[in-house]
Amino acid sequence: RRVLFRSVQLSVGALSGSTWGLFVGDLVGRVGGTGLLLSHLLKTWPSGALSLRTAAAAMRRYVRFPLLTTWASVLTLAGSQLPVLILSRSFGLEVAGWYALTSRVLATPSSLIGQAMGQAFLGHAAHLKHQRDELRAVTESTAGWVFLFALPVFTFIAVEGRELFPVVFGARWAVAGIYAQRLAPLFCLWLVASPLNHLLTIREWQGTTLGFSLLHCAITIAALYAGILMKSPEVGISALGTGLFLLTAVNLGRLFRAGYSGWGRVLRRVAPMAGCATLAIALVAFAIHSPALWAISIRFLASCVLYFCLVRGWRLYPSPSWNALAPAFASME
Repeated sequence: RRVLFRSVQLSVGALSGSTWGLFVGDLVGRVGGTGLLLSHLLKTWPSGALSLRTAAAAMRRYVRFPLLTTWASVLTLAGSQLPVLILSRSFGLEVAGWYALTSRVLATPSSLIGQAMGQAFLGHAAHLKHQRDELRAVTESTAGWVFLFALPVFTFIAVEGRELFPVVFGARWAVAGIYAQRLAPLFCLWLVASPLNHLLTIREWQGTTLGFSLLHCAITIAALYAGILMKSPEVGISALGTGLFLLTAVNLGRLFRAGYSGWGRVLRRVAPMAGCATLAIALVAFAIHSPALWAISIRFLASCVLYFCLVRGWRLYPSPSWNALAPAFASME
């Protein structure tokens, strides 16, 4: 269905020859998806379960969702767009373009893997809200599996970004590779937090979400303003990566608490994984010295193979409680 709706959007846009066609196509796709959802809901909804009384009770109970979560989403969106606006105004469009490319590349895993895992996680974890042990196991397994696959990728970018970006995107984008090296740890934590954010909805912790969104905007502005004072975009990017990394680490601690766990329990499994990723990439980089694309590709593949061999050999992979999400994955489109 998603392929069909996307095809409708592109077809209408192509036939109309204007941006309005894309808008109309997107609207048609969303209306069609909403219609399918409502038809499924009406078929499965118990007879007589929906009434004005039950609707009013639900609105009173969940009033904080539109009041707090909406503003938190607006602030989060503003925080993600502020760097491009501030950098373009203070340092020029070229610097803003370097940052925009970096954030787009590093955010791709979060938009693909994080959202898919988040849907599966929400579908299963919602049923475990009052089962502390089961929810803790699923939370820790989810974080463990995301870390398992995220660590080699973002560690490699942190090490090889300076050489990777010019080879892939061209010499003009070399500075974006430096930005990627400094922001890779932040985006790694963002990828882990992406599926676990649904715990705040499950536990109804909307108030803290608004507070963290405010801090996100404040840190972004302060970090980039520091770069403006030093007349160096690199200083601003480094301060931005460091500040938001610390904030995201604190936010992950909040998410772990929402899942009845904590950083201590997760770090006991993640720290050896991080050591394996660093060791694997260092050994491969020491053996192969070349800035060519083929060499970088070989280094990435070889380091990933060595990393997973080390993880499997030392039995560092997450617990099998992740299998509890298999039914949710099977139901995903």
